[in-house]
Amino acid sequence: MASVPSSPKLYHITHIDNLPTIVASMGLVSDANRIANGLTCSLVGMSTIKQRRLNEIEVSCHSGTMVGQYVPFYFCPRSIMLYILHMGNHPEVSYRGGQQPIVHLQADFNTVRTYATGTA
Repeated sequence: MASVPSSPKLYHITHIDNLPTIVASMGLVSDANRIANGLTCSLVGMSTIKQRRLNEIEVSCHSGTMVGQYVPFYFCPRSIMLYILHMGNHPEVSYRGGQQPIVHLQADFNTVRTYATGTA
């Protein structure tokens, strides 16, 4: 079994066209926040999964919240979604622009956790 790295990373993918909105918002926002604030963006994910995250999948450790109220992250630099975007033929993904305009954002897990918990 692999050991946990001392400095694990979090990864998020987005379309390059979304960078101005991310900068203007001073960070990433959840799908719920994006919708509530009328922010437009280039979506690269599966709309069916996004809808399930917004309306069906609750976060058990934060009662009354849904997964779509949080920014999605991966714990590995390459996700299955990147492969789906590369193939460009999944029936539930309307985006067909390939991986070239996809930006990979990386953050240090421990730094994010410290920021989120206010224990800095």
